[in-house]
Amino acid sequence: MPKEQLLSVAENIDINKIKLGNQLRQNPIQNVTELADSIQKVGLLEPIIVRVNIEGYFEVVSGCRRYTACKALRRKIIICIVIEANDKDAFEMSLVENIQRTSLEPLEMAQAFKKYVSKSGWGGLSELAFKIGRSHSFVTKYIMLLDLPQDIINLVKNEQLDTSKAQELFPIKNNTKQSEVAKMVVSKQLSSRDIRHLVNDMTQSEIDSLGINHSHQVERRKIRRTERSLNKAILILRVAMGRIGELVDEYEDNWFVHESLMEEKNVIHNQIDSLLKKKKRLVKMILNDKVAINSPIRSQQDKTKK
Repeated sequence: MPKEQLLSVAENIDINKIKLGNQLRQNPIQNVTELADSIQKVGLLEPIIVRVNIEGYFEVVSGCRRYTACKALRRKIIICIVIEANDKDAFEMSLVENIQRTSLEPLEMAQAFKKYVSKSGWGGLSELAFKIGRSHSFVTKYIMLLDLPQDIINLVKNEQLDTSKAQELFPIKNNTKQSEVAKMVVSKQLSSRDIRHLVNDMTQSEIDSLGINHSHQVERRKIRRTERSLNKAILILRVAMGRIGELVDEYEDNWFVHESLMEEKNVIHNQIDSLLKKKKRLVKMILNDKVAINSPIRSQQDKTKK
């Protein structure tokens, strides 16, 4: 078939010449009885979209359930729109249509997103989000579902746990605790808000169990912000001192101006020295802080010895 005839051509095609391509659904032939009954009564109202693959067969891009229903009815021909599309284009078209129809299960959507971004490398998260008309966080959260423990994935798959509730478990980094909370959510029928409060309390208690209370963390962040501010101040002062040094050289013949500039240069030099000493003390405080955090038991033992 000439290439120019592959652009949005509608025609009746022998159903035996059509094959399913890479499907987004895990079980595309499930629950097509009702659709088959509808096609038997009123006909196929919407053509399926196919492309020609490298083997010369027609491959379903969009409409796998319609195709499966027609096969179940033993139809010999089926009305198709033939398009020219590479693997990426075909995948995107199928994905967009399924999302618009909300016909994909949460885990099927997650697998499709992961395939697009990671396995096939067709684009990044932002590009995929743009293609399907959703936010970056929407795509990210669905992919993260696949990193949950298998028992939680099974709960989502069996519709015992809502996707939004499963996503509330992401802040918990321990898989065992994630599973424990998921079981509690199902058994007590907790809302997303309840889970959020429960997870927040749990993550804070985990932090406290490591000997790092909230006020300690706040103080450490303050120290680091101060260190960054000092670095900027030192850089600015060094630039200023360099420019004054250039002026000193220019006014070498003018004793009064030369001495005045030298005095200002020395003042800035002393300020830099002072800031460097303060920065050194701050770094030492942060390092000691890390030792105390990483070895809370040892620190307590040291205090006991003293």
